Amino acid sequence: MKPIRRRIKAMTTRHNTYQSPGVLFHRLNRLTRGWAQYFRHGSSSAAYHDIGHYLWWRVWGWLRDKHPRTRRRESFRRYHVDRKLEYAGVRLYNPASMTIQRYRFRGNKIPTPWNPSAIPA
Repeated sequence: MKPIRRRIKAMTTRHNTYQSPGVLFHRLNRLTRGWAQYFRHGSSSAAYHDIGHYLWWRVWGWLRDKHPRTRRRESFRRYHVDRKLEYAGVRLYNPASMTIQRYRFRGNKIPTPWNPSAIPA
């Protein structure tokens, strides 16, 4: 959890407010989607919700830093569509929407590639 949080924090610092929100959303989407796909085989539902919450608050703070004189309600209307952050058609990815897939073969159910009757005793 710490490495993904560090990368999100580095991408949403006050020094990066020069870029477009669409570019930031696209980069954050690639980062969080890749992370979520890598960990989707474990029991990581709570971690997905935690990272999604952290991501939303970091981006919301970044938007406030980008538009310091804009009221929060106006920023909320500008960047939220259906209660989700979006800009120019690029919607911020929510890691909690990733489906968790367990490994197909577990424990003693893993089939052997060898014929057990052909193995000499």
